[in-house]
Amino acid sequence: MIANDGRKELYRTLRVLGLGTMIPFALLAGPLGGFFLGNYVMARFSAPRPVFYALVITGFAGSMMEVFRIIKAMIRTEKKIP
Repeated sequence: MIANDGRKELYRTLRVLGLGTMIPFALLAGPLGGFFLGNYVMARFSAPRPVFYALVITGFAGSMMEVFRIIKAMIRTEKKIP
């Protein structure tokens, strides 16, 4: 019984660490996606420069939403009583 509790604690700790390492990648993916999509839209459809900025900002906003979701999952995992 004690070994099983230690194993659950280890898995919970590893889950929190894994979720924590996702945060930098989530913060990077959104603005990069907006950047590449903005460049494509500007080149393909001759869109004005503000469209590019809007897409990058939208990507950043999406990244922040994902980071908040990850943080909520980390808090939920930490609060679980073994």
